[in-house]
Amino acid sequence: MRETVETETYFSNVSSLALTYSGEQLKGRESSTTSGYGVRVLENNRLGFAYCQEEKGLARAVNDAKTNSKFSAKFPKKTPFSFAPKTNFSKNLSALEFANSNTRTNSKFSQNNFFDKALDSPEPKYLNEFVEQAREGAESLGGKSRIILSTARSLTSIENTSGFFGKYKKTNFSAYIECMDGDGMGFSYVSLNKAPNDLTMDGIKAAQLAKNMKGAKKPEPARYNIVLEIEALDNLIEVLIPSFSGDWKRRGVTKIVEGKKTFSDDLTIFEDGLSQGTDARPFDDEGTPSAKKVLVEKGRVKNFFFDRETAALSGNLFGKGGQKPIAGSCGRSSFAAPPTIKHSNIVVSPGKYSDLGEIGNHLQIHSMHGAHTANVTTGDAGFEVSAGFLLTNKGAKRIPVRGFLLSCNVFDLFSSTIAIEKYQRIFGNLISPRIAFPNVQVVA
Repeated sequence: MRETVETETYFSNVSSLALTYSGEQLKGRESSTTSGYGVRVLENNRLGFAYCQEEKGLARAVNDAKTNSKFSAKFPKKTPFSFAPKTNFSKNLSALEFANSNTRTNSKFSQNNFFDKALDSPEPKYLNEFVEQAREGAESLGGKSRIILSTARSLTSIENTSGFFGKYKKTNFSAYIECMDGDGMGFSYVSLNKAPNDLTMDGIKAAQLAKNMKGAKKPEPARYNIVLEIEALDNLIEVLIPSFSGDWKRRGVTKIVEGKKTFSDDLTIFEDGLSQGTDARPFDDEGTPSAKKVLVEKGRVKNFFFDRETAALSGNLFGKGGQKPIAGSCGRSSFAAPPTIKHSNIVVSPGKYSDLGEIGNHLQIHSMHGAHTANVTTGDAGFEVSAGFLLTNKGAKRIPVRGFLLSCNVFDLFSSTIAIEKYQRIFGNLISPRIAFPNVQVVA
């Protein structure tokens, strides 16, 4: 008997607008729109993918996906692949109510966490005003500013033959504000799913950092306790998170083990598409409702990221309990790319310290880069610091430092945290307090 052919259609429309201010004038204004359909077909327990840009091309895309499925891996008979089950997310509000009722109650989460009507237009209002606010703040102490501001709005919908239908709109606002003051450089980042109230204070933050960074030098090569501001911590998390890939687990690539005590007792990390970071969403890119997934609980590894395909190939689509799919971490870079494992917001639970100055002399790191050069398998990394301070005498002396390298192993750092702050901040899709780490090697 011929097997039934199942299909899934993913639609994405993304429009963006960017403004650039530098050299005392508005220099760039760019806009773009991408739109199209990604199609998956499940036939004979094999999955195929194709895409098209217009609705009239869908029939051909389905046929191409069927052809491509012949070359894909066959799913295990015990855990065959399936598309998201029958659910109707016909409106944003319905999607959120469904997600909350089936996962957890979160009164702070609403459609406003990821959609702003003010940004849902080809020419959002007040963009020039935001540039002016950022400029005034960044130049308030005498420095020169550079500002890159962008907005995006998107519509995502998914429909499959299992009966799933869902769609939602999303908006994003981001700004990079830079200030040069003599040999001092400061910056401020803003990344939200809605327009900010005002960018003046963000500009002042960049100006103050530039002023404080004047005359910065390299610290002496040695081992230091360090405190990472959230902008710098984001780089560290970027190296750590790939090891939680369910595909890495399936192929035996990751060095972390589910259930094993691996990190500091103070460390709890989870993924949460229902929290207020920029990757908030009612469901992932194949229709699994967003939910809180604990990755690390008091130092012990609890879960990994799975999309439905990887979960099925792992022979474990519904996990140990057999009720809810372990999937839910799926994303697409565009309609023209097949879905893959991609997490939503990453949340680090708050600690117990109200003042990280309690750890004594330390390096406070505001900006560093180098995650792209790290060995994400072993965790070995080197980060170049572009803005930081050496704090001594219980913080009374604050010396600006930059132009040096932090040499470390990310797994070792997270296994030996000194202190985690009480207060969380949001930086893009990362929600975290500041964290202090011990005995980190500085290479000047």
